[in-house]
Amino acid sequence: MERVVGKETMKAWEKRLISEIGIPSLLLMEQAAMGLADVLEDRLADRANPRILFLSGCGNNGADVLAAARFLSGRMKQAQLTLLIARPEDTGTEEYRLQRTIDQNLGIPEVLFTEEVKEKIRNGYYDCYVDGLAGIGFGGALSGDSLDIVREVNRAPGIKIAADIPTGVLSDSGAVKGEAFRADETVSFGFRKLGNCLYPGRNYSGMVTVVPLSGGKEAFFGKLWMTGGKSAGREALVLEPQDLKRFLPVRREWSNKGSYGKVLLVAGSKDMAGAAAFAARAALLAGCGLVRILTPEVNRVALHTLVPEAVLSVYEKEEEALQLLSEQSKWADALIIGPGLGLSDTAKALLKATLTGPKLPLLIDGDALTLLSRDPACMKLLRDRDMPALLTPHLGEMSRLAGKTVEALQDDLFGEAGLLSESLNAICLCKDAVSVLAAPDGRRVLNESGCNGMATAGAGDVLAGLAGALMALIPDIFQIKEGLFALADILGIFWLILLFVAIAGLIAGLIVLGLKMKKRERAGRGVVAWSLGFMAVGIIAGVLASFLPWINFSERSPRELFNRNGYVFSFVTTGYRVLKLKPDNYKFEDLEPVLENVRNA
Repeated sequence: MERVVGKETMKAWEKRLISEIGIPSLLLMEQAAMGLADVLEDRLADRANPRILFLSGCGNNGADVLAAARFLSGRMKQAQLTLLIARPEDTGTEEYRLQRTIDQNLGIPEVLFTEEVKEKIRNGYYDCYVDGLAGIGFGGALSGDSLDIVREVNRAPGIKIAADIPTGVLSDSGAVKGEAFRADETVSFGFRKLGNCLYPGRNYSGMVTVVPLSGGKEAFFGKLWMTGGKSAGREALVLEPQDLKRFLPVRREWSNKGSYGKVLLVAGSKDMAGAAAFAARAALLAGCGLVRILTPEVNRVALHTLVPEAVLSVYEKEEEALQLLSEQSKWADALIIGPGLGLSDTAKALLKATLTGPKLPLLIDGDALTLLSRDPACMKLLRDRDMPALLTPHLGEMSRLAGKTVEALQDDLFGEAGLLSESLNAICLCKDAVSVLAAPDGRRVLNESGCNGMATAGAGDVLAGLAGALMALIPDIFQIKEGLFALADILGIFWLILLFVAIAGLIAGLIVLGLKMKKRERAGRGVVAWSLGFMAVGIIAGVLASFLPWINFSERSPRELFNRNGYVFSFVTTGYRVLKLKPDNYKFEDLEPVLENVRNA
């Protein structure tokens, strides 16, 4: 997963690099400017004598582009570089003043936003524009010369590159209050910003290239994601294609349909059988072993035809529906309620019974979300639930739940998703072109894989079925693994495994003690011997295995190391195999069968 940040988190990270790690602010700026200059040099490599106009504000973002101009002046001798100083009357930051003085000493020409410059921009005189008018600290709407410059440049031909984030885009939310610099590419420093990822800022950012800075990304963030802690500002993880390999459960050869979870789907109403069919079909295609649909009798024929693999439990009266829900909840591993459910009194009763009854992972979607938004008592029941609940609202449903307009939500979907999650004590997957997954403990995940092809009826029902299937497949193991990941992040993978072996030794010793006491024998030495023996074997095996040159654990995250069942066993087995080999005669081929499992993990 990629980490993306907001302005306060980025500032806190930079502050730590400067004050605690000891990296000077100017050094970070030089690194950012060098990265920006690298991108500019690459994008303009096919231009013989490119004319580049650097748009400089008076803050550190402006200082970044001034420093980049200096680097380019030494690399691209044929380039014609011009600095457009947007606010000459403002003294700006210390870094800005220094970078501007250096550029002046080098003779890089400066211009103001005059009619002559406007005319050159309109006539396409410049080949490239580099935006440094405002950075991540910008808030509100553009005005004055900054607004006029952005308008003129946006209309002009030429390559447009933004430093860190396009001027006019809010870095925490992606919102644009009026107009913003429309970049072909954004060179972001350290991390992508939330404003680069979320709409509409995503449209203004173009392609985003990240320039790494000194200190490493973990210098500040450490264990916040693993432990569910809250940082100084906004941050999130972005799902990437390779993450699917880590989070999707492993399907074993020796298994059956009962091995892959059972979903109870409370869905469908008169004339709304399609929603139930979409959700059920999606759950089955996602790998769920068994799906049972609780639905009105009127949908029997349609659902038997559309989803013959699903089992049906049908009802005609409310009492029947509640009885079936109570019975089938004992069978299920996860419960989905809402797709095509309708807004009838029976639907309300089913939602309330779902919130008060079964102790199951619960997904609430569609009409159930509308019912929830209309009933404060049901909202309280949701907040008081012990088991996890996942809500999957689109913007209309989210508007009803939050009591805000769709426009207000779109202004800050990231923040509003977090507020909704905390207020309902539930995980909220707020669906949009970039969806925001928010947990009450402060964790956030972005999914950027959405496309306009999903803007069609039934897509939400498919998502409900797919997510419900995964909740059934990994109802408790996911929480166990989360604990392992957090512990591994704190202790390090090597010491975590030693801890496991040490605990195993202690348990073995206690078992021996119990057996000896049962036989009325003295057992003090036996307990100590067993415990120390197991601990010693674990430590020796771990040390030897960690020295094997072809296993580089330091470059692998705890999630990558634990992503398959049995990995700890593979690690210990590797150590055991090493113990059997003579130190001066390692036979690599003897280890290959075991190590292959490690590499594949």
